[in-house]
Amino acid sequence: MSGERPRISVLMPVRNGGAFVEEAVASIRGQTERRWELLIMDDGSTDDTAGRLARLAAADGRIRVEHGENLGLSRACNQLARSARGDYLARMDADDVAAPERFARQLAWMEAHPETVALGGQAVRIDPEGWPIDRWRAPLRHEEIERQHLRGFGGGIIHPTAFIRREVFEQVGGYDEDFEASQDYDLWLRLAEVGRLANLPEVVLFYRLHASSITCSRRLVQARCIREAHARAVRRRGLNPPPACELQVRSELTPRRARMQWVKFALRSGHHATAWKHARALWAEKRDGLTLALLAVSWLACRWAPGPAGPVTREGALAVLREETEAAAETKP
Repeated sequence: MSGERPRISVLMPVRNGGAFVEEAVASIRGQTERRWELLIMDDGSTDDTAGRLARLAAADGRIRVEHGENLGLSRACNQLARSARGDYLARMDADDVAAPERFARQLAWMEAHPETVALGGQAVRIDPEGWPIDRWRAPLRHEEIERQHLRGFGGGIIHPTAFIRREVFEQVGGYDEDFEASQDYDLWLRLAEVGRLANLPEVVLFYRLHASSITCSRRLVQARCIREAHARAVRRRGLNPPPACELQVRSELTPRRARMQWVKFALRSGHHATAWKHARALWAEKRDGLTLALLAVSWLACRWAPGPAGPVTREGALAVLREETEAAAETKP
């Protein structure tokens, strides 16, 4: 298998990812579509990431590790893409878990739809221990994705679900290294100018939330970069009148506020055991009226319908895929 040219080149930058990187790599090695290579950039890690990556690469010839020093996401991904051999580039973060059939489904879609230049999918957000929080839904069709992006909102394609034609990625110049955040939003806007975007209706990724993730810790930087990418897209396209950037972000998301959000999201999505787990952690940290309310609602929800408890497993991921496939039988991008 290692001598066969890969169809898919997976781009995974990592910095101090020792806590999760082995699980992320295991989810790639567990793909039902086997024609891939995994390109990892260790971007100056100071924990045990380098040692873990060396062992992973020694165990599977399809894994190649490069080393950088504070390159940042854009430069790291561009550097990895330059050494890619696959027809497609798949993004993967070192703290997420890919569903077992992710590559098989995305490859089949792209082969059947040559007009599509980038494809994502749905995601389940999980907590640091892998407990499910909620479903992150992305719009399916190009027009819906474009509408969301031109209003100034990211997430039209969830970045670590992305599956991109390599030749088109190169055609538009890859990631713009001027952006320190929201590089994906800028890339989707540029790719949409040369082809169509889409999302699969099925879950293809388990997206990990934790307080140190970019999503939680750099919201103001992300918002500034989104506004700049939006303004550039408006100028490139000559849109008149220009669509307004509606994004409003006024503060960072503290770890405590992030955990409160997890409780609320988990309650709304029926993952009551996850909500109860984080409500108890909030109560142990600080006892106030809002925390007491979250604790009470979570306890009552667990008494009524606890739902699954514990981290997502491979079997659980396959079960989610089966449910999504049945639910999406009549819905295609």
